[in-house]
Amino acid sequence: MDPIYSPNSPVETPFGIETSETSDYDDFITLIICTFNRSHFLKECIDSVINQTRPLDRIIVVDDGSTDQTAAVICSYGPKIEYYYQPNSGKAAALNKALAMIPGGLVWIFDDVDIALPSGLERMLETLAQNPELGFVYGQHDIFEVLPTNKTEIVPVAEPRVESDELFQRLLERCFIWQGEMLVRRNCYSIVGPFDERLIRSQDYDMLLRLAYKFKAKSISEVIFLQRRHHGVRGTAAAPISAKKVVDGWRQHDRIIMEKFDKYLQLADYLPRGSIVLPGTSDEAAALLQKFIVFARRDMWETASIALEDFFRAARECDKDQLTASESKRVGGVFCDASHGLHSAIQSKRFIKLMREAKPTSLRTAVKIALALSLPGALRAALRWRSVKNFKDSLLMLFLLRGGLKVMIALTDIAVSIMLSRLNGHADANFKLYADDPAFSD
Repeated sequence: MDPIYSPNSPVETPFGIETSETSDYDDFITLIICTFNRSHFLKECIDSVINQTRPLDRIIVVDDGSTDQTAAVICSYGPKIEYYYQPNSGKAAALNKALAMIPGGLVWIFDDVDIALPSGLERMLETLAQNPELGFVYGQHDIFEVLPTNKTEIVPVAEPRVESDELFQRLLERCFIWQGEMLVRRNCYSIVGPFDERLIRSQDYDMLLRLAYKFKAKSISEVIFLQRRHHGVRGTAAAPISAKKVVDGWRQHDRIIMEKFDKYLQLADYLPRGSIVLPGTSDEAAALLQKFIVFARRDMWETASIALEDFFRAARECDKDQLTASESKRVGGVFCDASHGLHSAIQSKRFIKLMREAKPTSLRTAVKIALALSLPGALRAALRWRSVKNFKDSLLMLFLLRGGLKVMIALTDIAVSIMLSRLNGHADANFKLYADDPAFSD
């Protein structure tokens, strides 16, 4: 039976055909690299995947219309690599071309600028072999940048360890798993369907959500690869995206993805796998709060505000008057440094009205306090990125949620940090690039 989800046609469902099966275990591993005009990074990338402690069985490289020395670099490896060229069509189309040539086994998709650590594949394979019920496994990554001085700077990344039943729920909030740290059963791609070729950016996030919705996964603690921070152009030849516009590209395509998922997700899908949501229960309130968090982080404030209104209604019906510690932490992530959520919240009349309620309840106050948790950090990030708009929006939101005194405290703290750093003759550590800086990835 062919999957419902097919390339070059309207997407009817994000979830593919209905089955809970993965496949019989097969340890034949195929690596896919899709590349476009990155010949200067490609040799280092290919060398790292060839020199794995568990050798790859097959390597496919799809050249998506490169005009540099990509073909020469790949062909220098001889029969070790299968090389395929296509006119520039985008990464999703290149991945679909490669997947169509893989009948089974396991698939490792790797980015053309990154570097695999020698034992990464072996560690992933061990875990998948020991857990036949899993659809995929994923590890960790660190970030590196080659500075103008030719010194390599490595930034450790501590991504969350998430239980399999909560993975889809957490991934709706933000993408924290990258293809280079995933080993996936080929049959899982067949079930959820090909990559969405309409997406110039975030096609990996869209696929990750579909995989996490359908299949169980397991996290391993090992660092699988080093993700390169670079300032090259992303996207396609027809629709290039500069490094400075990376966040805008993510925001645009993440909205497309979430609009698609919103049509099909039930309230229970915002809770751990297997949850059942009944009206007027604490589970309904929890699901609605999670839906608010998800859509607020995507700048989709109309949908988010409706979910928040419904949350307050459901909370009244089940006598909920406070947030749990976990809920408070997740609500606090709405305006975090890595989030897209702040950019249009100030312009959302529906959200502003909710926050300006004349007689706030204790629960509404708890939500406002939680939302404000990351705003001082957002102010610092705006200074770090020299974004006047983000700084202004962060100030306005902090004033709306917590009042003038909190704004003064935050500004005073920032001013003292800057003065102390200058007196000490070094940059304030709070202004260094964080691992979630948008220029770090892909």
